[in-house]
Amino acid sequence: MVNFADKLNKKRFRPSQASYWSKCAAFQRLTSNLSEQESGDPAREGTCAAWVADVVLMDHDGMTCSDLIGETHPNGWLVTTEMAADVQLYVNLVRSYGGEVVAEEYVTASENPLIAGSLDSSIVSSDNGILRIIDLKYGRRIVETTAAQLIPYAFGKLSKVPAFPNLVNEIHLSIYQPRAFHKDGIYRTRVVTVEQLTSEFTELWNMAVEGEKPDAIATAGSHCADCEAAAGCVTLAQTTYNLVHFVNSREHRNMTPVELSRELDMMEECEKTIMARFKAVRSEAEARAKHESIPGWGISTKKGNSTFTASGVTISLLTGVDPYEKKLCTPAELLRRGATEEQLKSLTTRPETGHKLARLSENDIAKMFS
Repeated sequence: MVNFADKLNKKRFRPSQASYWSKCAAFQRLTSNLSEQESGDPAREGTCAAWVADVVLMDHDGMTCSDLIGETHPNGWLVTTEMAADVQLYVNLVRSYGGEVVAEEYVTASENPLIAGSLDSSIVSSDNGILRIIDLKYGRRIVETTAAQLIPYAFGKLSKVPAFPNLVNEIHLSIYQPRAFHKDGIYRTRVVTVEQLTSEFTELWNMAVEGEKPDAIATAGSHCADCEAAAGCVTLAQTTYNLVHFVNSREHRNMTPVELSRELDMMEECEKTIMARFKAVRSEAEARAKHESIPGWGISTKKGNSTFTASGVTISLLTGVDPYEKKLCTPAELLRRGATEEQLKSLTTRPETGHKLARLSENDIAKMFS
């Protein structure tokens, strides 16, 4: 007998996967029948960090993240001192706003199709009419405040706020990412109105409607990275082949600045798409090479950094070199130990080491003219 909850769960459009199904209507169809894959280390670590935050935020007896050091999440990941320190700063931030704080709350953004999931934390401040959605990201891959997943989380939470038209005036969509460098810092926010949030959610809902169709069409692109169905996706495979289609020609001329700009845009998208395909196929081959033959390919042993097998005293006696070194910690470590961003800014400098081509944002362009 099929469990109804399990069947419903397979059809659910998860906000955490919105970066896929909001751009590829076939994502839900292509992944619904795949066997459950074991989470990789980054995912397990992130789940553990979110668990630490949830436990401490919902505890009202003075518990801190350090109380969980040495504890193990059900997925087997250990809470370290570094994780506890990072997550504690997140907890402090969430609590600093006052208002009603809720962590790991299950919200439903729409019933048909079902768009639902659990958001990290939300704060409703009745005094200033602000709803804050603060998503903890413990990984190092940069997540922007424009991430599609924040929209259904916010829309679902908004629908649970009593008489929200009179209580909520604006929504703050925030990412807290303590271990990744970003020009706007580890805590960044995008402010939207209720009308803007509704409009953006409607676009996502329309994609979910398309995604429920049995013949939903797949669309390839940079969003294919880490997609569970990427290795067997015909659309991605043929798109990649077309990107490297070879043509013979004798013609040549220099590009104009506008053409150069457009070419960079195209090459950047090509690189992301090809790497998404390569990563997916490589992962599939690595898994299958353990129990079947892949012509021309095999599994080789990876080695980590060398480690000492002798004590420091022995090393010093045998080599005449003192293996111990006293040095300052890094600026990032100083920040983790309690220094503020303002203090760090007054004590550090970031020298220019060269130049590289980079895409200009609207803020970068505005600074040029200010």
